[in-house]
Order: sequence, then C-alpha cells, then structure tokens
Amino acid sequence: MKIPSLVRLVLSICAGIILGSAVNIGLILNSSSVIPPPDGADPMHSHIDCPSPQMSIERYPLDAFF
Repeated sequence: MKIPSLVRLVLSICAGIILGSAVNIGLILNSSSVIPPPDGADPMHSHIDCPSPQMSIERYPLDAFF
C-alpha cells in the first residue's frame, strides 16, 4: 500500500517536531552537567529571585508609556 505524498509529508513533519522536542528537552535537562553553573548559583531555585510578570505590570503600568 502506497501512502500519498501529502500524508507522508505531514507525518514526517510531525515526527520531526516530536523528535526535535525530545532532543531539546534532553539538552535542557542535561545542560547543567555539561556546562556547570557558576559558583554560588542554585539552578533548582533560580526562579525565586525573578520578579513575577504581575509585579512588573504593577511597577511599570502601560499608561506611563503613552
């Protein structure tokens, strides 16, 4: 049974997206062992020091720019 070329193209694009996503997730998860974080950095709790988007909106309201 021959698969039409359009279906084959769509399936290959979906497979590429899934495979590429899996590779990217693997690279992100293993990046701290390949390139170690600098001394004093805690990669597991780095989000605590980042301001939330809500805080940024409260600090810089849009009407200040217009």
